[in-house]
Amino acid sequence: MPKKIIDQWVQNLPSKEIEIVSLLGQKPDGTSEYSFYPFQGGFDPNDGEKPLFQEWLALHYPDRRIKVHEHPTIDFSPIQREELENVAITINLILQAGKTVLLIDSGGQTRTGTVCRYLKLQEKFG
Repeated sequence: MPKKIIDQWVQNLPSKEIEIVSLLGQKPDGTSEYSFYPFQGGFDPNDGEKPLFQEWLALHYPDRRIKVHEHPTIDFSPIQREELENVAITINLILQAGKTVLLIDSGGQTRTGTVCRYLKLQEKFG
């Protein structure tokens, strides 16, 4: 994904201080979903070529206070119950602290929708 697109995405975040809960993990064939980006996930084998998502955001957007929480899942697959509960705990702790949460995956429908329904949250599109 070109940095120009990521720049637009970051500029349109609802707050300068935000906590991202990332469900990015793997495609069904085992390919890392981070392979499409200029950064990598913390669970990816560290080849030294790409910084971690958190590091990359801090380097490129130092005026923002963006924190990343990774909960890797598999695209187009159900989220395992234990991982779903861990994601819910992370989101609830962030919300209880009065902070803004951005829940992401590659498509934003299947896995994100599952988490929102589990937490009885309203999904916001667009």
